[in-house]
Amino acid sequence: MLRPGDILNNKYEILTIIGQGGMSKVWLAKDLNLNKQWAVKEINKASAGYRNTVDETKTLREIEIMKSLDHAALPRIVDVIDDEEILCVVMDYIQGETLQSVLSMYGPQPESAVVTWMLEVCDILTYLHSQTPPIIYRDIKPSNLMLNYDGHIRIIDFGIAREYKGKGDTMPLGSEGYASPEHFTKSTDVRSDVYTVGSTMYSLLTGKDQTMPPYYIQPLRKVNPSLSQGLEKIIQKATKKDPDERYQSAAELANALESYEKLDDAYISGLQRTISLYRRRLIAAIAVTLIGITVAVGGFITERSNYNNLVQSPGGNLKAKEASLEKAIDIKPGEEAAYIALIQAYAEDGKFTEEESARFFSIYNRKKSSVPKDVNYDIGEAYLSYYTGESDSSARAKILTAEPFFTASRGGTETEKAESYIYLAECYRTFVMSDDSLLAKEISKEDLEKLLTSGSEAVGSSDNEKLRAIVSEAVLNLIEIEKIDMRDAGISEAEITKAIDKIGKGADLKTEALAEQTKSSVHTSYTSARKKEGGDLTYEAEPEEGEDVR
Repeated sequence: MLRPGDILNNKYEILTIIGQGGMSKVWLAKDLNLNKQWAVKEINKASAGYRNTVDETKTLREIEIMKSLDHAALPRIVDVIDDEEILCVVMDYIQGETLQSVLSMYGPQPESAVVTWMLEVCDILTYLHSQTPPIIYRDIKPSNLMLNYDGHIRIIDFGIAREYKGKGDTMPLGSEGYASPEHFTKSTDVRSDVYTVGSTMYSLLTGKDQTMPPYYIQPLRKVNPSLSQGLEKIIQKATKKDPDERYQSAAELANALESYEKLDDAYISGLQRTISLYRRRLIAAIAVTLIGITVAVGGFITERSNYNNLVQSPGGNLKAKEASLEKAIDIKPGEEAAYIALIQAYAEDGKFTEEESARFFSIYNRKKSSVPKDVNYDIGEAYLSYYTGESDSSARAKILTAEPFFTASRGGTETEKAESYIYLAECYRTFVMSDDSLLAKEISKEDLEKLLTSGSEAVGSSDNEKLRAIVSEAVLNLIEIEKIDMRDAGISEAEITKAIDKIGKGADLKTEALAEQTKSSVHTSYTSARKKEGGDLTYEAEPEEGEDVR
């Protein structure tokens, strides 16, 4: 069995345990070759659960199938290590909080957040079910769904996913309380995953842990009368005992969720009355037009006053400020002041952490469809200015965390600047984070030349001194990382020096120092190569006339 400090397969250093259950443990591990962290799922082959339920040949074949999947919400499987005692699956390490942790910390979740999350889950399941043959996940539950720091859902465990080939091909596995009846009696199919989504929604909305008895799913509003009747109907249908009475696919369930409010009896009754009341309403509307205008103006003034008060005087401690600013966002989700004030509130202690960022995304995601493109851009810049993380406060972390907001701002007035930030995030993914040799993008000379030109232009587009310093650090770090690739691709030292000088010109002292340090490192690398080749470095271009190259 693995322990902290062990070296797995001469490649992965085991750091600490990050999860366990049943016959498996999940470890955080460091790749000694790539200096990258992975999650390693260790399955104890000697356990009774493994001996009694696992077909080893079938499991290894299914892992190979999982390696071929390509969806942003699914962890990549990059390595499989199989010996006599343990089976280890090496996969992406996904940071964030499981929905089970969110439920434990904050209790029942808002309807809008749960619907947003479950729509993402339905999208993942639709992708899995579209494979040939379909892949049935079979274990959707809050502890297997990670709320990433970008506010999106990712699945973190494929422990009992199976291909579906027909009746009788699956084994009775699943998490009691979330699993469908057929999990334990007969073959599962795509409708079994629909059941687990319904049960997960019930848990998230009511706060009830479905792994604890009684496992009964009662009508939603018997637990909380304020909850949506439409969601109650959807959950009741998704968790029918007879699969034929459920939604027949994840896509069909998603369609229902997208318009759940229209399933409320009040909405339906109102729709039915609309035609019969049309004439009377039209007459009444004409009669009260002037009064309505007066009331509307007064309501607007009151609403504006409430919004300003909540933003300008949001309360004492962080929790109170967060609650006040969330109310302000609910009042006017299309204005930026409350979002920026919330970010500043998180950063008042000098740290805007991953956990605080996740809370911000949770609030933002409920209203993101109402957030204008230019407001998204301003939120992105606020993230760049204030985000610190906990273990990583680098420019890379800031840019990658802020990128979703810049992407959402495309088409606004600041699109050109937003594209600069998006480009830098893409550079980090291309040049730094694509470590798996099977998945990494081939980096061309054109890519590296674009990094020099576009990177220095991105620095020049930043008119805020603090943001310019962050972008400068990001570009200089990328140059430092890729200097050898640039050299080997035939890019001259003079070209790199020119780009670095452009970045350092007129910058603050810290950036100037970093620029000089990077330039010195590049020069050392090129000088070393020239010495190694006896001074004949054929790709070292001549400097332009009058240019000082040191």
